[in-house]
Amino acid sequence: MFVTYFLIILYALGFVYLISKKDFGLTLFVLIYSGPVSAVVLHLLFPETYLMGGGRIYLQTHENTLQLLVIALIGLFGLAVSYSYPCRLRLFQSDRFELKLSRIEVIFWLLVAFMIIYYIMPTIKMYHADYIYTKAQTQEIPGLKIGRLIGHSIFLIVFVSSYRYWVSYRKYVAAFVFFSIIYLEILSGIRSEAMGLIIAMIAYIVSGMNAEKHKEKIKLFSLKNIEKRNKRLYYLLFVIILLIYIIGKTRSGGAIDFKNFSTFEAVAATFLSAVQLIDQGYTDYFYGKTYLDIILQTLPASIDPGRPRVPAQYILTTPLASSGGAFLVGTAYMNFSYFGPFIILFIIGRIIQVTKNGMQSGGFVSVIIYLSCIMSFFRLMYYSELSMYKIILVTLIAFFMMWFVSSLLKSTQIRKV
Repeated sequence: MFVTYFLIILYALGFVYLISKKDFGLTLFVLIYSGPVSAVVLHLLFPETYLMGGGRIYLQTHENTLQLLVIALIGLFGLAVSYSYPCRLRLFQSDRFELKLSRIEVIFWLLVAFMIIYYIMPTIKMYHADYIYTKAQTQEIPGLKIGRLIGHSIFLIVFVSSYRYWVSYRKYVAAFVFFSIIYLEILSGIRSEAMGLIIAMIAYIVSGMNAEKHKEKIKLFSLKNIEKRNKRLYYLLFVIILLIYIIGKTRSGGAIDFKNFSTFEAVAATFLSAVQLIDQGYTDYFYGKTYLDIILQTLPASIDPGRPRVPAQYILTTPLASSGGAFLVGTAYMNFSYFGPFIILFIIGRIIQVTKNGMQSGGFVSVIIYLSCIMSFFRLMYYSELSMYKIILVTLIAFFMMWFVSSLLKSTQIRKV
């Protein structure tokens, strides 16, 4: 047990080191990352009480579970090294791509996003007496995920445009987006995508860019008040993670207790399956294939049914199939053994920093890329790197579509004048 306690202490120190940097995106990433790791730790400390649900129980030996903690610690170390010295790279930006939406455009795009999500979401809500999550699953139509991403991207872009130019009705825009997310998705049991959008909007507020830009207009936005407000929002992240857990417990009729963590346990179980598929010889290392496949997976499965499978889908076809997504470092281990977690988390750490540098430079496109990166963290961590790629890609497509329409409308008005 000495080795177990030693590794747990090392992980805790790494966790504290990264959280102490008070970087919003980094804090969110570490909190989500530590969910399945917490399930692993609890199983190591209390093997009879905390099981990693949805997995092969016979695999959950002390040695196998300890191996998961080692792999997760290596990944956290890669992230810490990535943040140990500042990254000065930033995204290319152009002042040409600014998107100041008129009131009519804001109303139009908000309704478009609302109707897209409304159309594809199940009608049964969690508060309904006959609510069963599987019913919600059976009502989902093809293209659900990409449709939800389009709706989220439009909501995010309209929100940023409203706050970037400090329009008088910006609070109504935020209220409508929050209402839509809560009513259409959270009350239907949807967690990661909906919470990702909420946190992305909070991240933009926390950045203080708009407050700094417009503080000459509003006296309340002194630097001291900005820092005080941002500190409160920073700690709100912990409340949001707790809320995600509660939704996970109630959406399937479970009681709200702290005796098990269903989502984290399921992901930890699949994490174990991914590692054991390699160690027990069911498959060889992928040597980066799952990352190269991301480009081939660009089109939705409904359009390209023959596209390569993501790691989570591959695991489901094996004898060690387990419920839950493919944990980020589990996929990294399947590709490059113990080197994988360090390399992949180091690269992702640099990506987060580069996109954040771009946002701080002030370009609209850079802001959108950073926020879509934040929005993708839940699905990136528990499903695959394809999720981050898809969310950023869809957001950029939505932005340029809205920018083109807005530019066309403005040019038409100029010609009339």
